[in-house]
Amino acid sequence: MKLFTLFLLIPYVQAIIKGTSIYGCETDNRNFVCSWVHPVEYYTEQLKKMGFNLLRFPFSYQYVVENNWQSLDHGMEIAFQQNFSVVLDFHRTWNDRQQYSPTSDGVSLDQFISAWLTILNRYQHYPNLIGGNSWNEFQGSNHQDILVYTLPLFDRIEQQFPNRFQYYVTGSNWGGNISSLNEHFRHLPYYNRIYYSVHKYSWSGTADEADWEYSFGNVGVPPDKIVVGEFGWMENKPEQVEWAKRFIAYLKRKNIRNTIYWTIAHSVDTGNLYQDDCQIIKWDNYLLLRTLWEDRRYLRKG
Repeated sequence: MKLFTLFLLIPYVQAIIKGTSIYGCETDNRNFVCSWVHPVEYYTEQLKKMGFNLLRFPFSYQYVVENNWQSLDHGMEIAFQQNFSVVLDFHRTWNDRQQYSPTSDGVSLDQFISAWLTILNRYQHYPNLIGGNSWNEFQGSNHQDILVYTLPLFDRIEQQFPNRFQYYVTGSNWGGNISSLNEHFRHLPYYNRIYYSVHKYSWSGTADEADWEYSFGNVGVPPDKIVVGEFGWMENKPEQVEWAKRFIAYLKRKNIRNTIYWTIAHSVDTGNLYQDDCQIIKWDNYLLLRTLWEDRRYLRKG
């Protein structure tokens, strides 16, 4: 018992993030994707064997205020039992649509912050909960608008949970650009726990190295403070597979190794690890993803 108590007091030590999102609680389903085929532990057991070490759980403001925690409670417990780190992701406000920002669709800044404090208070006792992504994807281009909700949010969390959590800031342009964010956070006393989350797909930005360099490549941020918080590709579209090979090669050259793949299944334009039957693993997608985790550089054919 003493050893177990000591374990709970030791913060999780996170290696390179090899993550994936298991969405669903932020949707009208209010449960994890593929839960109609197998319970979430079926998939997390397979993800663990495949080498994943972090789960990103999206949620919504609506999910919090409805106060029906059954699905996420179960997911958090399974993640703890199976030794996954967890990042919570405030994905949207209302379950049936995506919002421009956390306060653009009838939710006030105070309500947004209150929802974050509620969910963190509920799960703060899980040592594998390492932090939260403040807002999934800000759709605008002005970084000043991001500061309006991130800075007061982080300050309130620090007041209630001092030195407890890591903070993930997603950039502008649907999360694709962090090019000038760092200057606004360097002065904070908890700066060592701030990370920048970039979302990239073949159809976002200009899909080439010039875009990557501008939006997160040469931004004065150490590579270990950058997390590719969402990325993926459709395996049946050769141009997207080629994009993925180039993108992974770029990440390895820049030594950006913290990544969270979107998602395990049922995503019509971003790709997944499973077929939509939630049974068959897309091994080509997985094996390409694994090249990012390996020490040797990915070599394209031809």
